[in-house]
Amino acid sequence: MEDPEVPEKYAELARKWLEGTATPAEQREYDEWFAEIGGDGVMIPGDRGDSDEAYRNRLFARISGRLRSEGRHRPLWFRAAVAASVSIVLLSAGGYFYWKKQQGTSKGTIAATSPGEIYFAGNRATLELADGSELVLHEMADGTRTEQDGAVFSKEEDKVVYQNKGTEAEMSAYNVLRVPRGGQFHVVLADGTRAWLNSESSLRFPVAFTGAAREVELSGEAYFEVTKSRNGNASVPFRVRVGKRETVEVLGTHFNIMAYAAEKAIRTTLIEGSVSVSRPGSAQGVILKPLQESIYSDGSYHVKSDVDPGEAVSWKEGIIRYQGADIPTIMRQIERWYNVEVAYEGPVPQRSFNGGISRSSSLSQILKILEINDIHVRAEGRRLIVLP
Repeated sequence: MEDPEVPEKYAELARKWLEGTATPAEQREYDEWFAEIGGDGVMIPGDRGDSDEAYRNRLFARISGRLRSEGRHRPLWFRAAVAASVSIVLLSAGGYFYWKKQQGTSKGTIAATSPGEIYFAGNRATLELADGSELVLHEMADGTRTEQDGAVFSKEEDKVVYQNKGTEAEMSAYNVLRVPRGGQFHVVLADGTRAWLNSESSLRFPVAFTGAAREVELSGEAYFEVTKSRNGNASVPFRVRVGKRETVEVLGTHFNIMAYAAEKAIRTTLIEGSVSVSRPGSAQGVILKPLQESIYSDGSYHVKSDVDPGEAVSWKEGIIRYQGADIPTIMRQIERWYNVEVAYEGPVPQRSFNGGISRSSSLSQILKILEINDIHVRAEGRRLIVLP
C-alpha cells in the first residue's frame, strides 16, 4: 500500500527513483514536487509486512542511527539523510528512500544560487574525425548534419546519430567519441547500435560497417544496446575491444562494460541476450547468460550470477550505487563525475559501504555525506585530500 498522502503519479515516480529507472526529467519533476510540499518523505513498499506507522517508525529509527546494520558493511547514506539538508537517495536491502531537504529548494535552483558549487557537467563530448579534425559536440547546434566517408551523422541534444549513405566509399574510416570527466554522451552507430558513454570514456568506431564483423574499441565505461545484423545469410557479430585486454562478442544484446584503467578489474554485465568474453588471442574466456557478470582480474575470469543490473547501469540514469565499496572506489567515481583530483594524506581508511547517491547533487553535498560517515576530506579547489 502506498502512502495515501502521495498522489499516484508521484508514487510511481518514487518507485522508478528506487529502481534506478527514472529519467533525469522524472527525477527533477519528483524533486520539485517534493520541495513544494516541504516535508520529509518515506515511500512505503507494498510488501512491508506490517502497518505503515510501524514500518515508518522503524525506517526513521534506522535512518537516524538508532539501529545499526548487521554484518561487515555499513550503510553509507543513512545518517546523512537526517543530519544534512541535501537531496539524497538511500538504498538498502529493505528497499526504501528518504529525503531531507531545505524547504523551497530543489535541484533545479541550487546551481543558480550557489555559483561556486561544482556539479556534474552533463552532456559533454568531442568527436575526432578520420582526418584528425575535432568537433565539440556540446557546442554544436542540434540538427547539424555532416557527411563523411560513406555515412552521414547529425548531432541531436545528448547524442550523435550515424546513418549509412548507401555508398561503399571509404568504409574503413574511423571516428573517436571522447567524453571528458564530468560528462556523458550517447552515440547511435550506423547499424542502429546504441552506446551510452560514462565520464572519462572513449569509443572508436567505423563511420559505417562493412565486412564479416562490426568492431569498436572502448576505453572507460559504456552501456551497449546492440542491434542484430546480417550479411546475406550470415549473422554479423558485434565486437567490443578493450585495448589489448579483452574482447566482448555479441550478435544482438544489452550489456555494460566497465574497463577504466584505474580500476583493478574489467566488469562485463549482461542484461539481455548472450555475450562471449575473452582475452584477445587467447582461448581463455567465458560465455555469459542474462544477469551474469564477468570479472577479469589478475589474469583470470570470475563469473557472478544473479547480479543486480541496476547497480551496473544506474550511472546511465544519474545514480551511483554501491555494494561493499571501499573508499578508493567511491573516490574514483567522484573524480570522474565531478572532474576533480583525489589524493590521500596518510593511510587509507579500511572500510566498506553500501548505498547510493544522485549525480544531481553538488560536490559540497557529497562531501557533507562523506563527512557524516566519518570519511574526512579537505577540499582545495578541484583537489580533494582524503584524511586518515
